[in-house]
Amino acid sequence: MPRIERSPVALECRLFEVIEPGGTSTIVLAKIVYVHVRATAFTDLARLYIDPAQLRLIGRMHGAGGYCTTRDTFSIERLTWPLEKRD
Repeated sequence: MPRIERSPVALECRLFEVIEPGGTSTIVLAKIVYVHVRATAFTDLARLYIDPAQLRLIGRMHGAGGYCTTRDTFSIERLTWPLEKRD
C-alpha cells in the first residue's frame, strides 16, 4: 500500500460513502481495515504502547487555520460534580 514515507502511522481504509452536502464541503466515510505503525513510534513494543510525542499529531479544530497539536501540554483542574439521588 502506498504511504507517506516519513509518516509514523497510516490508516488503510475501504471507502464506504461520499456525501456532498453542498458548497465546497465533502464528507468521506470509510472503514479502517489496517493500521500501519512504525516500530519506533512505540514506547513498549511488547505491550503496544505508542509514544504520542513520536507521532507529532495535529488535529483540525474548526475552519481554515484552526489546528492544534499534542506537543503543547498544560494541566487543568478536573471538576467533580455531586451525584444526584434518583428515586
